[in-house]
Amino acid sequence: PYTTLFRSRRLIGCDRATVLLKRGRRMRVEAVSGLDHVDARANQVRLLEALVDATIKTGEPLWYRGEMNDVPPQIEEPLHAVLDETHASTLAVIPLTEPENEDAANRDCREPIGALLIEQLQGAATSAGVEQRAQAVAQHGAAALAKALEHHRIFLLPLWQWLGGLRVVLAARNLPKTISALMIIAAAVGVLA
Repeated sequence: PYTTLFRSRRLIGCDRATVLLKRGRRMRVEAVSGLDHVDARANQVRLLEALVDATIKTGEPLWYRGEMNDVPPQIEEPLHAVLDETHASTLAVIPLTEPENEDAANRDCREPIGALLIEQLQGAATSAGVEQRAQAVAQHGAAALAKALEHHRIFLLPLWQWLGGLRVVLAARNLPKTISALMIIAAAVGVLA
């Protein structure tokens, strides 16, 4: 699911995309485009997590385009801290919620499962339509993350995966090879005994 979001970094037209997932009550940085590993103790990571936590509490996406006029007061301090660290000219935090088949009335009260944070660094021009493209990527990314999280919540998943691997060994076309291998092992054990 992360690669879905990062491949679309080019589609959005941003310099950096960050995926955060909800772990307990807080959002945690899971992946940053261009990085193989994320240091959870890094100052920039902690500042991004604080900004996303504050934004998620408002229930609305945050779009910063160089002016603080439309920024809610509870987000101003964490936003200033992030901007001092990253020097981004455009920054957006888009909550990722599980898609539901129910009516649109429940859409606003759903709990976010994560967030997509996009940054455009200073000196880079922001192209038109970035907001629409980012919303489309966030919608598809949220669906992929929801399915991945649902998959990882399956009861006794490692056991089911192991049993699924056995199915390949015991398949009709592989059964003669499996029986032959078991007979050779039994013969070797018999000779050694």
